[in-house]
Amino acid sequence: MPEVVVRPSAQLRPRPGDEELTIQQVEQISLFKGLSRRPDLGKLPGTVILRHFRKGEVICRQGEPGWTAFYILKSEDLLELRESQAHGAPGEPQIAELKAHVEQLRSAGAASELRHAASAHLAIARPGEGGLFRRLTRALLPTPKKTVDKKPLFIPIDGPTDIDYDSLEGRIYEGEVFGEMSCLLHTPRSATVVAVRDCTMLETLRNVLDLMLANANKAFKTQMDETYKKRVLELHLRGLPLFGDLPMDVFQEVQPIIQARAELDAFGSGTLLCDENERSDSLFLIRGGFVKVMKNVTSLLNPAEIADWQALYAQLVAGAQEESGPRRKLWQLLPAPIQESCRLGIQHDLAAAARSELVHALNDILRTARLYDAAEFKEHVKASGLVAEGEKFPAKLARWNDHERARKVNRALLAAVCPAIPRQNRLAGSPRILSYRSRGDAIGEMGLFTGEPRNATCIAYEHPDKEKLGEVELVKIDAALFQDLLRATPALRERLDELVTQQAEENRRRLAQPLGDERRPLAHTDRFEELALIQGQRLMLIDLDRCTRCDECVRACVNSHDDHRTRLILDGPRIGKYLVPATCRMCKDPVCLIGCPVGSIHKGGNGQIVIEDWCVGCSRCAENCPYSSIQMHDVGLIPRAAQGWRYLPAAALAKESRWRHPSFPDDDWPAGPAPFQWSRIFKESLGVHSAAGGPLCFRLGFYIAKNLLASGQTYQLQVQSRDPSIGLWINDKAITLEKARPDGAAKRDKGCDWHLEAELGVATLRAGQNLIAASVTPSGSGKETFFDLGLYSAPDAEAPRGVEGEFTGEVVMRLAVVCDLCSTLPSRAPACVTVCPHEAAMRLDSRTSFPAQ
Repeated sequence: MPEVVVRPSAQLRPRPGDEELTIQQVEQISLFKGLSRRPDLGKLPGTVILRHFRKGEVICRQGEPGWTAFYILKSEDLLELRESQAHGAPGEPQIAELKAHVEQLRSAGAASELRHAASAHLAIARPGEGGLFRRLTRALLPTPKKTVDKKPLFIPIDGPTDIDYDSLEGRIYEGEVFGEMSCLLHTPRSATVVAVRDCTMLETLRNVLDLMLANANKAFKTQMDETYKKRVLELHLRGLPLFGDLPMDVFQEVQPIIQARAELDAFGSGTLLCDENERSDSLFLIRGGFVKVMKNVTSLLNPAEIADWQALYAQLVAGAQEESGPRRKLWQLLPAPIQESCRLGIQHDLAAAARSELVHALNDILRTARLYDAAEFKEHVKASGLVAEGEKFPAKLARWNDHERARKVNRALLAAVCPAIPRQNRLAGSPRILSYRSRGDAIGEMGLFTGEPRNATCIAYEHPDKEKLGEVELVKIDAALFQDLLRATPALRERLDELVTQQAEENRRRLAQPLGDERRPLAHTDRFEELALIQGQRLMLIDLDRCTRCDECVRACVNSHDDHRTRLILDGPRIGKYLVPATCRMCKDPVCLIGCPVGSIHKGGNGQIVIEDWCVGCSRCAENCPYSSIQMHDVGLIPRAAQGWRYLPAAALAKESRWRHPSFPDDDWPAGPAPFQWSRIFKESLGVHSAAGGPLCFRLGFYIAKNLLASGQTYQLQVQSRDPSIGLWINDKAITLEKARPDGAAKRDKGCDWHLEAELGVATLRAGQNLIAASVTPSGSGKETFFDLGLYSAPDAEAPRGVEGEFTGEVVMRLAVVCDLCSTLPSRAPACVTVCPHEAAMRLDSRTSFPAQ
């Protein structure tokens, strides 16, 4: 039976009465039975905990970070669990009581109030009651009765229920999951949940929830989408300016219509969502990610660009008279009603509405046709010098750049065939970024309300070079649904009119600002977009005009953390006079939280990123982060890339064999850090011995505290080498090496021939100073490592209960480190900013506080 590697146990905050279940017991719970494949919980100890809550205990609090989800066990689940734990002793009082309760539930039906287990409570500000005089007046004098009740029946939360407005309380029942939306969307808890009776539930980490969704059947995933539409969508709607100020009775009419007919969709980074001058056929509510709103980047036509309509009609109709050629092809692409309008337009000038329809028809050709591939346009493609452009287009246009190039080429070809169509957009100025929209915002509402074409281009925008992680999630409301909303709620029309006027004025103001204006915000420049600074909720900038390079900020960062590792690296790109150092930006949609195999990374109460102690050093978070804000640090008694190695060719030692002994003097040996490559620089470091062939001798001293060995701790030696006959000694004792397991160092050290291990304990190591020596024959090129090693704690692996086999603990060789905004300090303020003597360092929200040029 193969050996199973068990990862470090997750350490959620312990509670009295927590239970450890066997894998079989967890998998028999209803929550896991609906999965097509169940998560391998045997390798993930501590990620699922059975918790018991007594009546009145708080399960989670409103506003705290939400990085776990809860499932309240059904009474049937709990009975099955207790029977499996009783080992054939069904007469226990608790089992008998549970059986009676289950029978009572079956008799009462599935919707029985007996399943009520917890209540969700919402803390909100309510109108004041007034002073003492006002209260006395109301008590003594009759008050008129309200004719219309404006308050809502329920207030939505991130849970399987709504909260009653009067009691601010909602019920949660057995068999329901709550907290999963906060866990998945990285948002704070939206309500406080309290147990109303003694109940039992599972608490799971985010990584288990991810595995469940990945292995869920279609019905389970559909249920999750419906959960979003019923719960979180209403929260998002209420936070939108479009719906936020509506009276509650009006909002109650709008919300069910949207829930029933809205579409949920996700788009990859760089996807074109809508283009300027397109027909306005929908609006989008952003549920995740960013959308970039731009002006003057489209190649689509605007009616105002057509200077001679009669010439356009004549040039299009001419295609009907030709037997073949590009004009004939263009005429065939136009719908029949548009063809008839063109014929009429030659005789009588068309109305504005008919002209708009013609332009929309031409834009449809620009958007969807591949004129550069059509045989009829081949000569024009060559004559216009567009051959190279046409060869760039993929079979399927997906990203914004593909659409931009294709539409630009199509526009050039139309202009060549019909000179009445200008090749360039004469009214367009320089490309401008109007704004960035994020979770909770709406886009496209102006065009739907006014009936005008789109007035801007919207692109799904996320972290750069992270297409797979950079999805933008949207809720789509089409034109038909939008019109139904306006008809059902006249107050919505008034609110929209106000918002559209405000937005139009804001766009006019931004477009009127000259590009060279020093007062223009850097947030609206190409450089800002290139650096993806829009993500930063606590972005750090350093004013280089003020900074004196004193490094006080770095020293403060080091001194603020017990591990004495800096989270701030004063290196990075520049924008204007500001340096953007490599430190955490506290992204609005942090992709570093995605895919952690052990669920050790999450958001904290101060908005900071937290990496828990059970990190296994897989580097997934550091690789996901596009901004190099997470650093990986080697750990261990001897970490990889250790400093202080001494080395010398064995030929230079003649017959000397004591070089492996700790007391052997090596002060005159060359010194350097690992890993070692057989490069020109390394050979030059050997000096007069550089020409000597054969093996090289390596020595490194290291220290072990007495208490570490006294505790019986064992260690694992991980060796990377290209020499199959490598020799290794610790304190002059030979070490026998074995080939590493596939999931050991071999996964990390690509391009190496040998990955070797050895288990070490008190028989080899000693308290105090130790020495490791190695004899290695170098080989390979200057870019390949021929020798490196590390010595790490070898954790004991406890076999999962109820599972047979051989288990070993995963050796952690690296740990991830990220800025935590100094949230553990009493001030909870970033030390790097507060200690700067020149007020050069700052933390700001890039969407609202980014400085001007």
